[in-house]
Amino acid sequence: MRINGVVGNLFSKLFARKEERQQPGFPFLFSPFAQIAQTGFSVSPETLLTIPAVYACVNLISGTIASMPLYCYKKNKDGNVEIADNIETDIISNSVHPNYTPFSWRRATLFHVLITGNSYSLINRDANGNLKNLQLLAPHKVVPFLYNGDVKYEVYISNDGISEKRQIFSAYDILHFCGLSEDGIVGKSPITALRESAGLYLSNIQYTASVHKNGGRLRGYLKHPDKLTAEQVQAIRENFVRAYDGGFPLLENGVTFEKVALTPADLDFINTARLTIEEIARLYSVPLHMVGIMTQATFSNMEQQSLDFLRNTLLPWIKMIEAELNKKLLTPIQRRHLFFRHNFDGILRADYETRMKGYQIAIQNGIMSPDEVRALENMNPIPNDAGNVYFMPVNTVVLGQQPAKPNAVNPEIVNSAESEQ
Repeated sequence: MRINGVVGNLFSKLFARKEERQQPGFPFLFSPFAQIAQTGFSVSPETLLTIPAVYACVNLISGTIASMPLYCYKKNKDGNVEIADNIETDIISNSVHPNYTPFSWRRATLFHVLITGNSYSLINRDANGNLKNLQLLAPHKVVPFLYNGDVKYEVYISNDGISEKRQIFSAYDILHFCGLSEDGIVGKSPITALRESAGLYLSNIQYTASVHKNGGRLRGYLKHPDKLTAEQVQAIRENFVRAYDGGFPLLENGVTFEKVALTPADLDFINTARLTIEEIARLYSVPLHMVGIMTQATFSNMEQQSLDFLRNTLLPWIKMIEAELNKKLLTPIQRRHLFFRHNFDGILRADYETRMKGYQIAIQNGIMSPDEVRALENMNPIPNDAGNVYFMPVNTVVLGQQPAKPNAVNPEIVNSAESEQ
């Protein structure tokens, strides 16, 4: 009886008060970020994500960067760089937090920045000051402010899903990734720039939905050759609507249906939707072919556009992340020989033929060894360390030096050879 009482009490605590159980994720009803467009629509992070182009751009940028390997590197005295075997590397690449993986943390971090302009993570350290984990914070629960010239953060943290605890943290304890900023501290929300475009797109979607809700009916009027009384007009209208709701109406007694010409809004709807997508892609610096606009894309320029995507779109976000990690997770002494860096060789990976030509040039000019090339292609080294060699062309010399002259032939050897003949 005692065991049953304990078990029953345990289950009653788990299931009786469901309101105390916090759902995963943040309540992204970002009311502080919402703005009203001229169309009357409220544009918020939540409504922005209902626009496919916004979702595609945010998903593309955040997913691509989150999939890149990120490590803490160490620069040795001889100038060589290798992955550091320290807690920072383990945290950032393997165990960023018990609740999420490094990939999901980095993707959510970029998602916050791309939608709200800012992303925050609490740096948890142990009693010795060593990095413990990184806890993602809801952007609308963090307020940066200046105190005596130093940046501080007012954070509202809820551990039970019910009550919130207000805490003040220094910049040393908060990873703050910000987008485009006026003061270099707080990023501007893309909603400000997307407000009107998003409002127009949402207005068009509502208009289309209303047409479909109305059965996709054409707008027009009924025409009768004779003059009708008010009762007859009402009777014809009711019969037409009743028949239209059920299928195809049959017009009798000379009644005809005259379709109303399309309005400028109807004619420009498709063009407006396309321009809205282009404006969103332009704001996020995403090539149009990556959001499904293939009107100006060819196979010859798509590779160049992909390189532009890395250089103009991804690289600024990558540098932002690396700079913040170096500043907040490493001490000034550590920064002398340690640094965080993304490896985006996979993004630059060309087709097989192009890679082989590049490897050939690298091997022939002593830039890479055969084993280094094989490692990039996930192949084992050549046995007996035969591939750990570097080649160089024999017809090249150091700038300013004369080519070495061939060995002079000994005249006595030549005369001796001739006399033997």
